[in-house]
Amino acid sequence: MKNKKIIILIIFLTGVLIGIFIWQYFIVFRVVKTEPKNNINKASFINPISITFNQKIEIKDLSYKIDPQTELTANLDSKNKTLILTPSKDLKPNTDYTVIINYKDLKIYTLKFKTRNTDELSEDDLKKWEGAKEKLKNSVNWPIETKEYTIDYWSNKDVYLVTISWPPCEDNKQKVYNWFSEQNVNPNILKIVWTVAKDVPDDCIQ
Repeated sequence: MKNKKIIILIIFLTGVLIGIFIWQYFIVFRVVKTEPKNNINKASFINPISITFNQKIEIKDLSYKIDPQTELTANLDSKNKTLILTPSKDLKPNTDYTVIINYKDLKIYTLKFKTRNTDELSEDDLKKWEGAKEKLKNSVNWPIETKEYTIDYWSNKDVYLVTISWPPCEDNKQKVYNWFSEQNVNPNILKIVWTVAKDVPDDCIQ
């Protein structure tokens, strides 16, 4: 009789733990990935800010604030899980930024990062790459589609949207960098937003 009670108690506790796990990881609305990563130094001051959630989102349910104050434009990726915040102009180099994300007026995430210095890119290299970047915009038939990735260019925002189609994501991400390098463009001076295809886990790209 005593053993039976113990077994029932173990089953009950197991069920509670499973319920908590499901509630925490599948039901609770939360952030699973950001770009740049939280608390990173030397973040890009030209790339958009992206925040990926564990569930589909609607922009009307979200509000956001950035400090120092910067005008941002909000869009969603094709999976409606990633919020893409594009600054109206480049962020300030060597500056600490804080982005606060609210969901239905409830603060759910705080992203902090520091942008890198401009002197990490030489003036000569910047001039060379800027010329190649302008040529890239006008000479390529967008989108670029391969079995590993798709690259599209949003001309109205000057942003490159990269979708990784299959794992291994980091290997295919490197292939994207290689593609840009083959066009004589340094990816570090491009505004790139990284997303994944529908059947690829959201945390595939680190």
